[in-house]
Amino acid sequence: MVMSTNNINPEKASDQKICIQCKKKIPFDARVCSDCGSYQNCFINKIKFISIIIGFIVVLLTLVIHSVSLWPSFKTTLFPKVGIEVLAFQSNFRLILTNTGDHEVFISHLHYEEIDPQPYINAFKQILSILRNEPVEDLKLKNDYPGALFDKNLDVGISIKPGEVKKRDYKKLTEEVRTFVRNLSDDDWNRLVVIAAGNQRSLCMRPIYFSPKDRRFLQGLRITDDTLNTFPVKGFIHAFSPQLNINIEIPFDVVGAVAIKNNDECINKIKKMTNIETDFFWVPPEGSVPFKIP
Repeated sequence: MVMSTNNINPEKASDQKICIQCKKKIPFDARVCSDCGSYQNCFINKIKFISIIIGFIVVLLTLVIHSVSLWPSFKTTLFPKVGIEVLAFQSNFRLILTNTGDHEVFISHLHYEEIDPQPYINAFKQILSILRNEPVEDLKLKNDYPGALFDKNLDVGISIKPGEVKKRDYKKLTEEVRTFVRNLSDDDWNRLVVIAAGNQRSLCMRPIYFSPKDRRFLQGLRITDDTLNTFPVKGFIHAFSPQLNINIEIPFDVVGAVAIKNNDECINKIKKMTNIETDFFWVPPEGSVPFKIP
């Protein structure tokens, strides 16, 4: 089929116009620049530009959301966190731990010892001077300072995953009605602590250890009207991370107190060894339930 050329304007067909974007010459009837791809309609160009910006923002938001979702994995890999918190540590017969880190750990044992041994070294010398190296029945003392008065280890042997809480119960001794020591001066208290720590098998007294947050310890503070004598101890959690293949030592707070049997025989023994003349134990109010220490 042959088209008629009578209706074609030769001058108009040869006309050109300037692209509104790149300023190059393009055919007069062109709607899109063949060189820069711009529409020759300003409104359409604006819509195209806005569409490109919206598309870029959508892609960027997608990347950000994806990165945020993967961040915990990246953080765990690049910045591993290992943390164990002692929730309860009461008198060596119950331990409650939680894993605040992001890797599973195996806890082998706890270790605790005195923060500053010097006050106890001086107290040790004072006791030796008092006793002249003579033992008082079941309360005894060696002739030299042991080096670490509270160098204790407590086996744990449990694995804890991130966010888990686990409890370790120890063999509980027969509960006896004992009383806390309170209202002692620093010198008298240090001597008593040395005697208690050095006589673990004594029937009259023994040191007991708590987490400062432990309910039993807080109960002891309450019933003694905050006059309870305590000694600071530094504790360490010893653990191993299989994923990181590292050994971990995490410090935790420990507070020591001394529990005694409130009877004349024990009180006289303790006073004889320490030269303490004042009453240094908590007496339960009449009619109250005695505080039992395991």
